[in-house]
Order: sequence, then C-alpha cells, then structure tokens
Amino acid sequence: MSYVTLSTLRDHLMKVVPGETILVEYSPSTWPHIAFYFISKIALENGNYIIIDDILDTLYFYKVQLEMGGFNTDFLDDEKVSVIKIGGHRKIGNVVSSIEFASDFYVHREMYRKSFSKVLEGGEFFVDIVLGFERRLLMTKTPYDRFLFLAHRAHYLGNKKRIAVYLVNVELLKECSMALSILEETSTSVVRLEEKNGWETINFIKSPVPQLDGRRFKVDMNNIINYLRGGKS
Repeated sequence: MSYVTLSTLRDHLMKVVPGETILVEYSPSTWPHIAFYFISKIALENGNYIIIDDILDTLYFYKVQLEMGGFNTDFLDDEKVSVIKIGGHRKIGNVVSSIEFASDFYVHREMYRKSFSKVLEGGEFFVDIVLGFERRLLMTKTPYDRFLFLAHRAHYLGNKKRIAVYLVNVELLKECSMALSILEETSTSVVRLEEKNGWETINFIKSPVPQLDGRRFKVDMNNIINYLRGGKS
C-alpha cells in the first residue's frame, strides 16, 4: 500500500483512459458524496464537461450531505455540468433532460440514448458520473430486465468522448443476485473505497493502466476535505 499526497493521487487518477467505464464501490461507512465532489472538482479543474446521471433523486441526497458538511455546492450550477434526471422529482443543477421512470428496458434505453446523445453534442469530452444505479436495479422487477440494464452499460464502452464513473453502494447490490459480479466484469476499472481512522484507501481492483492495476493508495481525509474547501492540494 502506498501513502500518497493529494497531488500525487490526482496525478495517478489522470492516467485513466478515455472510453473507460469505472466502477467505484463503496459501503455505507464511507463517504460517497466526498468521492463525487472530488471527482467533479478534478474534472472541472482540467477543463472537462460533466454529465451527472441523477437516478431517483440521488443527487439531492449528495447535495444535502455536502452542504451539511460545510461544502460549497455551487459547482452543480456550473455551465459545464449537465444533469440527466431519471425518475424522482427533485431537480438539482442544470437539468437538460428528464426521463420518466420506465420499467420497460427498451423504452428506458431509447429515452436515455436520445438524452445522452444530445448532451454529447455540446462538448468535446465528458466525465459521466452515474449516481443511484443500484437503486435502478432494485426497482427492476425481473432478472431478465435487470440483466439487460447491466449489459446495456457496455454500449457506451470505448466511446472516447467520455469516461463513465459509476458510484454504487455494494450493500444494496447484495439484494440483486450476481449484479456486482456483472458490473465488475463489464467495467474496465474497478475501484473500492475504504475509510478508517481518518484515512481513505483507494483500491484499484483492476485497471487497464499498468501503473494503477492492483495498486492501493492511502490518503489523509483531512487533506481531501481541505482541498474541496478551496485549500491547496
């Protein structure tokens, strides 16, 4: 395990490859809203556009948690941040498309394809952050439709105009048999977050980048929080 400074961690994260689909696994004891803010801030600082897939009001919960922790959430209104809202009723940020919750996979796929394609036309490169995907799976009635939603992620794999980051609660996924295994198999990178005694461990279970594959990085949470509040990295 490597103990790294925040700037070194950022350098490592910049090695991810355009076209990747990255699965970030977290448990309820970690801070997914901090990870979300961290990823968003790095993307914006590097001049990237952001798409947030807000599934079933997950973005609202992240925003509330950030604000209760004293963080500024104005970045959600940045002109480079677009929100595709899927289900739910709390509109946060620059919502460019609202997709009604559809249990039928084929209806959902077509509505999302149109929304996503329209947003991609507005910029050269996007970081697509998906929030609440595991909730979408829990709301899918049949194993077959659940598998279709899982497999559909591969449709965008390799699209050099975006990097996709799925933040998923692995405890909730236990309710969906084999879902986590399929998500891990169909992701190019799998990152596991662990927090203990003020240190955040970022574990790259797999990655196409040799310098990241199998590596574990440990960083002081206080440094991350200071950076997110405007301090130096």
